[in-house]
Amino acid sequence: MIKDLQQILTPIKSNFEIDFDAVFECLNKLSESQTHYQTTRGSHAALLFDQQREVISFAEDVGRHNALDKAIGKAFMSRKLPQARIAVLSSRISYELVQKAARAHLPMMLSHSRPTSLAVEMGKSLNITLAFPENESELIIVCGQNRIQKD
Repeated sequence: MIKDLQQILTPIKSNFEIDFDAVFECLNKLSESQTHYQTTRGSHAALLFDQQREVISFAEDVGRHNALDKAIGKAFMSRKLPQARIAVLSSRISYELVQKAARAHLPMMLSHSRPTSLAVEMGKSLNITLAFPENESELIIVCGQNRIQKD
């Protein structure tokens, strides 16, 4: 099934690296950026960063797929998608979201929730880093560990 799903996708070729502590800064920035969630308790969000961890785009939507689509679309329309390196999501990472990241050439996906097992398999095969916080100071990196550096 993985082979069928990635027929049109190629592994990410990127030497992008990020400091361990910066991962938490990116995750916190997503929470700080969400305005609809505090009101509705039912929206999802996606935030894209460049290599210097500057925000490229942000989007909220009731659907987690729509939130990522909107964030990628905004980055594309502003001609900043080629600089995007990190996607931060409020929801769990599914294989469909990994596919979207691969199409956008994003080497890293961070989330506040655990990824699905199929997402992990796809992330490994496409050379995409997937990680999520265990708590406020512990990070679980399920694939692409080489991109997250700890002092």
